Amino acid sequence: MARTLRVTWWFLYASIALLIFGIVCASLPDRQAAAHPPTTQQTSGADVIGILAITWGAIGIPVCLWLIWIYRRYARRAADILSGANRLAQWTCSAEEWDRYRQTVKQRARKNLWMILIICGGTAVVLVGVAISVLLGEKPPAPPGEIAAVIGVVLGIVFGLFLLFWFIIIYLPERILRHPTSRDVFIGSGGLISAGRFQSWQIMGASLKTVRYEPADPGTLVFRWSQPGMGIAANTGSASGPMECLVPVPKAHDADARQVVAFFSKQFQQPPSL
Repeated sequence: MARTLRVTWWFLYASIALLIFGIVCASLPDRQAAAHPPTTQQTSGADVIGILAITWGAIGIPVCLWLIWIYRRYARRAADILSGANRLAQWTCSAEEWDRYRQTVKQRARKNLWMILIICGGTAVVLVGVAISVLLGEKPPAPPGEIAAVIGVVLGIVFGLFLLFWFIIIYLPERILRHPTSRDVFIGSGGLISAGRFQSWQIMGASLKTVRYEPADPGTLVFRWSQPGMGIAANTGSASGPMECLVPVPKAHDADARQVVAFFSKQFQQPPSL
């Protein structure tokens, strides 16, 4: 949680810098037009870059502030579970069981990575197409060097966005999974801590839908909940639909896992899924 919060702060600073950079770029054509009216059209590239940077900053700043607020709430609730408040179960997986669980996580992470690539690739195509159409629609059309510079900036922004998603959704969870303390599992009535991450179904209008236990070696508790505005699960889940979190269960804690399912089944008013 602390690492994710730091990355969000960095992204906030980058968004502020881009917003300032965009305002400066967007103001350059007006200044140059006043000094050299005949060459006004030659500054259209800076204008497009400024608009893109302003758009990025205007979206990134409120989103980052919102995420920082959410992550701080997550940290407080995680601290409550660690202190024992509303805790339902706790266990630690062995190194062998954890390695088998990590393989399952990697397979699901690859699916999420492909989805991120598709989204970022489509975004890049649309933005580059819009930028080229705007620059070529100028009279006279923008020079090739200016078009290339704008395309480079657009691709750089999209690539930066891809790196951010990759770091938060793919790299950071995998790195956390390698840490020995990630094998500790804490399950509370409103959230859980597993793989070094806190997950909650009582924040941002979320609603817990199902909890089921799949006995295996190791067993797995599967939590699924709906969360408006979140399509890609933060831990292990699909790229669309409800959030999903898989929690490994050692054989020695089979009974604890079944008690967790029974607890939530009473809230759902449905028979336990064991």
